[in-house]
Amino acid sequence: MGSQISTRGDVFSYGILLLEMFTRKRPTDEIFKDGTGLHKLVEMAFPDRVMDVVDPCILSQAGDTKSTGISLDEKQERNVQQEYCLASALRIGLSCSNEDPRERMEMRTVTKELLAIRDLLLDSRISE
Repeated sequence: MGSQISTRGDVFSYGILLLEMFTRKRPTDEIFKDGTGLHKLVEMAFPDRVMDVVDPCILSQAGDTKSTGISLDEKQERNVQQEYCLASALRIGLSCSNEDPRERMEMRTVTKELLAIRDLLLDSRISE
């Protein structure tokens, strides 16, 4: 943002990268010509409409349970859990890409939270 190079700048970049990965949008995409920006897009959808900004490819891969023979209740529970995990990952991306460097999440905390999200998703897949 035009100031000195610091680890907080790296945290900002990491947050934008997370947002890019989960939305499949780049900060330079045409939809941001009005000055909105990737951070603002996700922020406006957070927390109630995060599924509106998540890349549909992620959703189609995560929701593919036709061949597993799970019940409708189990599928709904898994969808809720996946939505929670996606919202958590986007929350981390938003925190890291906060405009004020002092309000950005520390990478130690980012790592712990992302590992917890991963473990939650892996546990749900193992219980199939």
